[in-house]
Amino acid sequence: LVCAKLLRRGEVRGYNNVSAGRMMKISLKQLTLFAVFAVTFWCGGLAQAAHVDGLYTADAELANSSSSARATAFSAALAEVLVKVTGQENLPAEKAALFTNAGAFIQQYRMLDNGRISVTFDQRVLRRQLDAAELPVWSAERPAVVVWLAVDEGQGRRSLLGAAGGLSGSSVAVADSYRQALYESADKRGLPLILPLMDGEDLAQASFADVWGGFGDVMLAASARYSANVVLIGRLRLSGAKVQKVRWSMFVAGSESSEWVGELGDGPRVVADMLGQQLATFAAAADAITVTVRGINTLDDYARVLNYLRGLSIVERVGVSRVLAGAVEFSIAARSDSERLNRDISRGGVLDEWVGESTGVTPVDSAATLASYRVADGLVYTIK
Repeated sequence: LVCAKLLRRGEVRGYNNVSAGRMMKISLKQLTLFAVFAVTFWCGGLAQAAHVDGLYTADAELANSSSSARATAFSAALAEVLVKVTGQENLPAEKAALFTNAGAFIQQYRMLDNGRISVTFDQRVLRRQLDAAELPVWSAERPAVVVWLAVDEGQGRRSLLGAAGGLSGSSVAVADSYRQALYESADKRGLPLILPLMDGEDLAQASFADVWGGFGDVMLAASARYSANVVLIGRLRLSGAKVQKVRWSMFVAGSESSEWVGELGDGPRVVADMLGQQLATFAAAADAITVTVRGINTLDDYARVLNYLRGLSIVERVGVSRVLAGAVEFSIAARSDSERLNRDISRGGVLDEWVGESTGVTPVDSAATLASYRVADGLVYTIK
Protein backbone atom coordinates (compact mmCIF):
# COMPACT_ATOMS: atom_id res chain seq x y z
CA LEU A 1 0.00 0.00 0.00
CA VAL A 2 2.80 2.39 0.89
CA CYS A 3 4.62 1.64 -2.35
CA ALA A 4 1.41 2.18 -4.33
CA LYS A 5 0.89 5.58 -2.72
CA LEU A 6 4.42 6.63 -3.54
CA LEU A 7 4.08 5.46 -7.13
CA ARG A 8 0.88 7.47 -7.51
CA ARG A 9 2.76 10.54 -6.31
CA GLY A 10 5.48 9.84 -8.81
CA GLU A 11 8.15 9.81 -6.14
CA VAL A 12 9.51 6.26 -6.37
CA ARG A 13 11.31 5.84 -9.64
CA GLY A 14 11.54 2.79 -11.90
CA TYR A 15 14.86 1.31 -12.88
CA ASN A 16 16.54 1.82 -16.27
CA ASN A 17 20.18 1.19 -15.44
CA VAL A 18 22.09 4.24 -16.64
CA SER A 19 25.61 4.79 -15.39
CA ALA A 20 26.54 7.51 -12.93
CA GLY A 21 29.66 9.28 -11.66
CA ARG A 22 32.28 7.35 -9.71
CA MET A 23 34.69 9.79 -8.04
CA MET A 24 34.27 10.05 -4.31
CA LYS A 25 35.92 10.03 -0.93
CA ILE A 26 34.24 7.88 1.73
CA SER A 27 34.59 8.43 5.46
CA LEU A 28 35.81 5.51 7.56
CA LYS A 29 32.75 6.13 9.70
CA GLN A 30 30.80 4.02 7.18
CA LEU A 31 32.46 0.87 8.44
CA THR A 32 30.84 1.14 11.85
CA LEU A 33 27.46 1.87 10.30
CA PHE A 34 27.26 -1.61 8.78
CA ALA A 35 26.86 -3.35 12.13
CA VAL A 36 24.71 -0.56 13.58
CA PHE A 37 22.39 -0.63 10.58
CA ALA A 38 21.96 -4.39 10.79
CA VAL A 39 20.89 -4.18 14.44
CA THR A 40 18.57 -1.25 13.76
CA PHE A 41 16.97 -2.84 10.72
CA TRP A 42 16.37 -6.31 12.07
CA CYS A 43 15.56 -5.49 15.68
CA GLY A 44 13.66 -2.24 15.25
CA GLY A 45 12.63 -2.70 11.65
CA LEU A 46 12.54 -0.05 8.96
CA ALA A 47 9.25 1.80 8.67
CA GLN A 48 8.41 0.30 5.30
CA ALA A 49 10.04 -1.38 2.36
CA ALA A 50 9.26 -0.83 -1.29
CA HIS A 51 8.91 -3.65 -3.81
CA VAL A 52 11.34 -3.09 -6.67
CA ASP A 53 10.26 -4.31 -10.10
CA GLY A 54 12.57 -5.02 -13.01
CA LEU A 55 15.58 -6.26 -11.08
CA TYR A 56 16.20 -8.95 -13.69
CA THR A 57 15.79 -6.60 -16.68
CA ALA A 58 18.34 -4.16 -18.07
CA ASP A 59 18.92 -2.08 -21.20
CA ALA A 60 22.16 -2.02 -23.17
CA GLU A 61 23.48 -0.29 -26.26
CA LEU A 62 23.17 -2.35 -29.46
CA ALA A 63 25.87 -1.37 -31.95
CA ASN A 64 24.28 -3.16 -34.91
CA SER A 65 22.09 -6.13 -35.76
CA SER A 66 24.90 -8.72 -35.88
CA SER A 67 24.98 -11.69 -33.54
CA SER A 68 28.29 -10.53 -32.03
CA ALA A 69 26.78 -7.10 -31.23
CA ARG A 70 23.81 -8.79 -29.57
CA ALA A 71 26.12 -10.99 -27.51
CA THR A 72 28.03 -7.90 -26.35
CA ALA A 73 24.76 -6.18 -25.41
CA PHE A 74 23.56 -9.30 -23.57
CA SER A 75 26.76 -9.33 -21.50
CA ALA A 76 26.44 -5.63 -20.66
CA ALA A 77 22.82 -6.10 -19.62
CA LEU A 78 23.70 -9.11 -17.44
CA ALA A 79 26.45 -7.11 -15.74
CA GLU A 80 23.87 -4.45 -14.84
CA VAL A 81 21.47 -7.06 -13.47
CA LEU A 82 24.15 -8.75 -11.39
CA VAL A 83 24.93 -5.44 -9.68
CA LYS A 84 21.27 -4.86 -8.83
CA VAL A 85 20.60 -8.41 -7.66
CA THR A 86 23.77 -9.11 -5.65
CA GLY A 87 24.22 -5.60 -4.24
CA GLN A 88 27.89 -5.81 -5.29
CA GLU A 89 29.42 -3.55 -7.93
CA ASN A 90 32.33 -5.85 -8.72
CA LEU A 91 32.31 -9.63 -8.50
CA PRO A 92 35.51 -11.58 -7.83
CA ALA A 93 37.08 -12.67 -11.11
CA GLU A 94 36.60 -16.39 -10.45
CA LYS A 95 32.89 -15.87 -9.77
CA ALA A 96 32.35 -13.43 -12.64
CA ALA A 97 33.71 -16.15 -14.97
CA LEU A 98 30.59 -18.22 -14.22
CA PHE A 99 28.44 -15.59 -15.96
CA THR A 100 30.36 -15.11 -19.20
CA ASN A 101 27.66 -16.80 -21.28
CA ALA A 102 24.90 -14.24 -20.81
CA GLY A 103 22.71 -15.92 -23.43
CA ALA A 104 22.25 -18.94 -21.17
CA PHE A 105 20.28 -16.85 -18.69
CA ILE A 106 18.07 -14.87 -21.08
CA GLN A 107 14.31 -15.20 -20.82
CA GLN A 108 13.45 -12.66 -23.53
CA TYR A 109 14.70 -9.50 -25.20
CA ARG A 110 13.28 -6.74 -27.36
CA MET A 111 14.66 -3.96 -29.51
CA LEU A 112 14.11 -0.38 -28.38
CA ASP A 113 13.72 2.69 -30.56
CA ASN A 114 16.86 4.43 -29.31
CA GLY A 115 19.43 1.96 -30.58
CA ARG A 116 19.29 -0.06 -27.39
CA ILE A 117 18.04 -3.49 -26.43
CA SER A 118 16.05 -4.49 -23.35
CA VAL A 119 17.00 -7.89 -21.94
CA THR A 120 15.13 -9.86 -19.29
CA PHE A 121 16.91 -12.73 -17.58
CA ASP A 122 15.30 -15.85 -16.13
CA GLN A 123 15.17 -15.25 -12.39
CA ARG A 124 15.20 -18.92 -11.38
CA VAL A 125 18.07 -19.88 -13.66
CA LEU A 126 20.16 -16.89 -12.68
CA ARG A 127 19.53 -17.37 -8.97
CA ARG A 128 20.56 -21.02 -9.20
CA GLN A 129 23.87 -19.92 -10.68
CA LEU A 130 24.28 -17.21 -8.04
CA ASP A 131 23.69 -19.78 -5.32
CA ALA A 132 26.15 -22.17 -6.93
CA ALA A 133 28.70 -19.36 -7.00
CA GLU A 134 28.00 -18.63 -3.32
CA LEU A 135 27.02 -15.07 -4.15
CA PRO A 136 24.41 -13.07 -2.21
CA VAL A 137 20.97 -12.18 -3.53
CA TRP A 138 19.20 -8.99 -2.48
CA SER A 139 15.44 -9.49 -2.50
CA ALA A 140 12.99 -7.15 -4.26
CA GLU A 141 11.81 -5.80 -0.89
CA ARG A 142 14.19 -2.92 -0.26
CA PRO A 143 14.26 0.10 2.04
CA ALA A 144 12.99 3.27 0.40
CA VAL A 145 15.48 6.14 0.72
CA VAL A 146 14.38 9.78 1.02
CA VAL A 147 16.90 12.20 -0.50
CA TRP A 148 17.11 15.77 0.73
CA LEU A 149 19.48 17.83 -1.43
CA ALA A 150 20.35 21.37 -0.35
CA VAL A 151 21.80 23.55 -3.13
CA ASP A 152 23.73 26.74 -2.39
CA GLU A 153 23.98 28.68 -5.66
CA GLY A 154 25.72 31.68 -4.13
CA GLN A 155 24.55 35.27 -3.68
CA GLY A 156 22.09 34.15 -1.04
CA ARG A 157 20.21 31.77 -3.37
CA ARG A 158 19.61 28.60 -1.42
CA SER A 159 17.08 25.88 -2.24
CA LEU A 160 16.00 22.34 -1.51
CA LEU A 161 15.54 20.02 -4.48
CA GLY A 162 12.07 18.54 -4.74
CA ALA A 163 10.37 15.94 -6.89
CA ALA A 164 9.42 18.64 -9.41
CA GLY A 165 10.11 22.28 -10.21
CA GLY A 166 13.26 24.36 -10.27
CA LEU A 167 15.63 25.98 -7.80
CA SER A 168 15.69 29.58 -6.63
CA GLY A 169 18.44 30.77 -8.98
CA SER A 170 18.45 28.14 -11.72
CA SER A 171 16.18 26.97 -14.47
CA VAL A 172 13.97 23.92 -14.23
CA ALA A 173 16.37 22.23 -16.66
CA VAL A 174 19.23 22.53 -14.15
CA ALA A 175 17.09 21.06 -11.38
CA ASP A 176 16.05 18.28 -13.74
CA SER A 177 19.70 17.45 -14.38
CA TYR A 178 20.28 17.04 -10.65
CA ARG A 179 17.22 14.82 -10.33
CA GLN A 180 18.31 12.76 -13.31
CA ALA A 181 21.77 12.15 -11.83
CA LEU A 182 20.21 10.92 -8.58
CA TYR A 183 17.58 8.76 -10.23
CA GLU A 184 20.01 7.22 -12.72
CA SER A 185 22.41 6.23 -9.95
CA ALA A 186 19.59 4.70 -7.90
CA ASP A 187 18.16 2.96 -10.97
CA LYS A 188 21.45 1.24 -11.65
CA ARG A 189 21.49 -0.24 -8.15
CA GLY A 190 17.79 -1.08 -7.84
CA LEU A 191 17.38 1.40 -4.99
CA PRO A 192 13.90 2.88 -4.32
CA LEU A 193 14.60 6.60 -4.18
CA ILE A 194 12.18 9.33 -3.10
CA LEU A 195 12.54 13.06 -3.56
CA PRO A 196 10.33 15.13 -1.24
CA LEU A 197 7.34 17.02 -2.60
CA MET A 198 8.57 20.26 -1.01
CA ASP A 199 4.99 21.27 -0.31
CA GLY A 200 3.71 23.12 2.74
CA GLU A 201 4.01 20.06 4.96
CA ASP A 202 7.65 19.48 4.05
CA LEU A 203 8.57 23.16 4.42
CA ALA A 204 6.93 23.25 7.85
CA GLN A 205 9.14 20.41 9.09
CA ALA A 206 12.46 20.93 7.32
CA SER A 207 14.38 24.05 6.29
CA PHE A 208 17.47 24.61 4.18
CA ALA A 209 19.42 25.12 7.43
CA ASP A 210 18.23 21.75 8.76
CA VAL A 211 19.46 19.94 5.65
CA TRP A 212 22.70 21.90 5.31
CA GLY A 213 23.44 21.33 8.97
CA GLY A 214 22.84 17.59 8.64
CA PHE A 215 20.39 17.39 11.53
CA GLY A 216 19.53 13.72 11.30
CA ASP A 217 16.75 13.61 13.88
CA VAL A 218 14.94 16.52 12.24
CA MET A 219 15.22 15.02 8.77
CA LEU A 220 14.13 11.56 9.91
CA ALA A 221 11.02 13.12 11.42
CA ALA A 222 10.38 15.13 8.25
CA SER A 223 10.73 11.96 6.17
CA ALA A 224 8.20 9.95 8.19
CA ARG A 225 5.35 10.95 5.84
CA TYR A 226 7.13 9.05 3.05
CA SER A 227 7.13 5.82 5.09
CA ALA A 228 10.89 5.50 5.02
CA ASN A 229 13.43 6.00 7.75
CA VAL A 230 16.56 5.80 5.66
CA VAL A 231 17.45 9.41 4.92
CA LEU A 232 20.17 10.62 2.56
CA ILE A 233 21.23 14.27 2.91
CA GLY A 234 23.35 16.06 0.31
CA ARG A 235 24.91 19.52 0.43
CA LEU A 236 25.90 20.95 -2.94
CA ARG A 237 27.61 24.33 -3.36
CA LEU A 238 27.98 25.88 -6.81
CA SER A 239 31.01 27.86 -7.91
CA GLY A 240 29.71 29.84 -10.85
CA ALA A 241 28.17 27.23 -13.15
CA LYS A 242 30.44 24.50 -11.83
CA VAL A 243 29.08 21.88 -9.47
CA GLN A 244 31.36 21.19 -6.53
CA LYS A 245 31.62 17.86 -4.77
CA VAL A 246 28.59 16.92 -2.66
CA ARG A 247 28.85 16.30 1.08
CA TRP A 248 26.67 13.29 1.80
CA SER A 249 25.26 11.96 5.06
CA MET A 250 23.13 8.87 5.58
CA PHE A 251 20.87 8.48 8.59
CA VAL A 252 18.99 5.42 9.80
CA ALA A 253 16.60 5.71 12.73
CA GLY A 254 18.36 4.79 15.93
CA SER A 255 21.84 4.59 14.44
CA GLU A 256 24.87 6.76 13.86
CA SER A 257 25.32 8.63 10.61
CA SER A 258 27.69 7.82 7.79
CA GLU A 259 29.40 10.57 5.81
CA TRP A 260 31.32 10.82 2.55
CA VAL A 261 32.13 13.26 -0.26
CA GLY A 262 31.47 12.55 -3.92
CA GLU A 263 29.52 13.33 -7.07
CA LEU A 264 25.74 13.59 -7.21
CA GLY A 265 25.46 9.97 -8.29
CA ASP A 266 27.67 8.77 -5.46
CA GLY A 267 24.96 9.44 -2.89
CA PRO A 268 22.55 6.68 -3.93
CA ARG A 269 25.42 4.45 -5.03
CA VAL A 270 27.12 4.36 -1.63
CA VAL A 271 23.80 3.91 0.18
CA ALA A 272 23.05 0.91 -2.07
CA ASP A 273 26.48 -0.52 -1.27
CA MET A 274 25.83 -0.32 2.47
CA LEU A 275 22.26 -1.60 2.35
CA GLY A 276 23.17 -4.41 -0.03
CA GLN A 277 25.99 -5.59 2.21
CA GLN A 278 23.58 -5.91 5.12
CA LEU A 279 20.43 -7.15 3.41
CA ALA A 280 21.56 -9.46 0.61
CA THR A 281 21.42 -13.11 1.70
CA PHE A 282 23.19 -16.30 0.72
CA ALA A 283 21.69 -19.64 -0.25
CA ALA A 284 20.28 -21.84 2.46
CA ALA A 285 22.47 -24.24 4.36
CA ALA A 286 22.07 -27.94 3.72
CA ASP A 287 20.00 -28.43 6.86
CA ALA A 288 16.43 -27.12 6.91
CA ILE A 289 15.18 -25.00 9.81
CA THR A 290 12.35 -26.50 11.84
CA VAL A 291 9.47 -24.14 12.60
CA THR A 292 6.55 -25.32 14.71
CA VAL A 293 3.36 -23.26 14.88
CA ARG A 294 0.91 -23.86 17.72
CA GLY A 295 -2.78 -23.00 17.60
CA ILE A 296 -3.46 -24.31 14.08
CA ASN A 297 -6.90 -25.87 14.46
CA THR A 298 -8.57 -25.26 11.09
CA LEU A 299 -7.69 -25.39 7.41
CA ASP A 300 -7.95 -21.60 7.34
CA ASP A 301 -5.34 -21.37 10.10
CA TYR A 302 -3.08 -23.72 8.18
CA ALA A 303 -3.47 -21.84 4.89
CA ARG A 304 -2.84 -18.50 6.57
CA VAL A 305 0.38 -19.66 8.20
CA LEU A 306 1.64 -21.50 5.12
CA ASN A 307 1.06 -18.51 2.85
CA TYR A 308 2.71 -16.22 5.36
CA LEU A 309 5.84 -18.35 5.63
CA ARG A 310 6.06 -18.78 1.85
CA GLY A 311 5.75 -15.02 1.42
CA LEU A 312 8.84 -14.17 3.46
CA SER A 313 11.51 -12.85 1.10
CA ILE A 314 14.31 -14.99 2.55
CA VAL A 315 12.31 -18.24 2.42
CA GLU A 316 13.03 -20.54 -0.51
CA ARG A 317 10.82 -23.54 0.28
CA VAL A 318 8.32 -24.57 2.93
CA GLY A 319 7.41 -28.18 3.59
CA VAL A 320 5.30 -29.89 6.25
CA SER A 321 7.24 -32.34 8.41
CA ARG A 322 4.33 -33.56 10.50
CA VAL A 323 0.99 -32.61 11.95
CA LEU A 324 0.63 -32.54 15.72
CA ALA A 325 -2.33 -32.00 18.01
CA GLY A 326 -3.23 -28.36 17.37
CA ALA A 327 0.05 -27.59 15.68
CA VAL A 328 2.03 -28.11 12.49
CA GLU A 329 5.76 -28.62 12.17
CA PHE A 330 7.23 -27.01 9.05
CA SER A 331 10.61 -27.59 7.44
CA ILE A 332 11.91 -24.35 5.93
CA ALA A 333 14.79 -23.76 3.55
CA ALA A 334 15.75 -20.10 3.92
CA ARG A 335 18.47 -17.78 2.73
CA SER A 336 19.49 -17.18 6.34
CA ASP A 337 20.21 -18.80 9.66
CA SER A 338 17.52 -19.48 12.26
CA GLU A 339 18.25 -16.22 14.11
CA ARG A 340 17.44 -14.04 11.12
CA LEU A 341 14.50 -16.22 10.12
CA ASN A 342 13.12 -15.77 13.63
CA ARG A 343 13.39 -12.00 13.31
CA ASP A 344 11.60 -12.00 9.95
CA ILE A 345 8.82 -14.26 11.17
CA SER A 346 8.29 -12.25 14.35
CA ARG A 347 8.08 -8.89 12.55
CA GLY A 348 5.09 -9.80 10.39
CA GLY A 349 2.30 -9.66 12.95
CA VAL A 350 1.01 -13.15 12.15
CA LEU A 351 2.98 -15.31 14.58
CA ASP A 352 4.18 -14.73 18.13
CA GLU A 353 7.29 -16.50 19.35
CA TRP A 354 6.20 -19.07 21.92
CA VAL A 355 8.00 -18.77 25.22
CA GLY A 356 7.34 -22.07 26.94
CA GLU A 357 9.20 -24.51 29.09
CA SER A 358 12.15 -25.89 27.16
CA THR A 359 12.36 -29.54 28.25
CA GLY A 360 13.86 -31.02 25.13
CA VAL A 361 10.95 -33.48 24.95
CA THR A 362 9.93 -34.32 21.42
CA PRO A 363 6.45 -35.72 20.68
CA VAL A 364 6.51 -39.23 19.28
CA ASP A 365 3.09 -39.22 17.57
CA SER A 366 0.48 -36.85 16.16
CA ALA A 367 -1.62 -37.01 19.34
CA ALA A 368 1.17 -35.67 21.53
CA THR A 369 0.75 -32.40 23.35
CA LEU A 370 2.82 -29.28 22.84
CA ALA A 371 2.54 -28.18 26.46
CA SER A 372 6.25 -28.81 26.98
CA TYR A 373 7.30 -29.10 23.35
CA ARG A 374 10.48 -27.47 22.16
CA VAL A 375 12.53 -28.63 19.22
CA ALA A 376 16.25 -28.43 19.78
CA ASP A 377 17.61 -25.82 17.33
CA GLY A 378 14.05 -25.17 16.13
CA LEU A 379 11.62 -22.26 16.37
CA VAL A 380 8.19 -22.40 18.00
CA TYR A 381 5.38 -19.87 17.50
CA THR A 382 1.76 -19.33 18.33
CA ILE A 383 -0.65 -18.10 15.67
CA LYS A 384 -2.25 -14.75 16.49
